[in-house]
Amino acid sequence: MTARRASDRHLTDGRDGQAQESSRDDASIVTHPLSAGRSAAQPLVSILVPAYNGAGFLREALDSLLAQTYENIEIILLDDASTDATPQVAAEYADRIQYIRQPRNLGIYDNVNAGIALARGEFVATYHADDIYLPTIVQAQVEYLLAHADTA
Repeated sequence: MTARRASDRHLTDGRDGQAQESSRDDASIVTHPLSAGRSAAQPLVSILVPAYNGAGFLREALDSLLAQTYENIEIILLDDASTDATPQVAAEYADRIQYIRQPRNLGIYDNVNAGIALARGEFVATYHADDIYLPTIVQAQVEYLLAHADTA
C-alpha cells in the first residue's frame, strides 16, 4: 500500500524499470455506487485488483476484500481483457465494486496504472485476484502507515 500525494503523476515502474504513464483512454469504465456507511474520519483506501482470466478465484478474492474490518475502501477490479468468465463474475459484484474492462490486454503494469489514475484514495493498495485476504489486512496496513508517515 502506498500513500498518494498531490504531486503524484500516477506513474509506476514499467516492465523495463522506467516509470510509465497509464494508457487508459480506451478503457471501458463501469462505475457503481459503493456501500453506504463509510467513515469520513478514516482515509479512503483504493484497492486495485488486476485480473486476467481470473474467474476461477475472483469470487473468493473479492469476498475477502469486501469483508475487511476497515470500511472506508473502494475496490476497483481491473479486467485486462480476460477471455474467461471474469466479466460475469464482476457483474455479480456490480453494486459493491467498480469494474474496468480493458478493450485489449495491456499487461499488468499498464492495467494497474489505469487503476491508479482512477483511484480516489489517500492510500492505494494492489491486491491480487487469486488470493484470499485476512479481514484485518487493510486495517493493519493503514494503522501502520498512519503511525509511520515517513514510510509511505
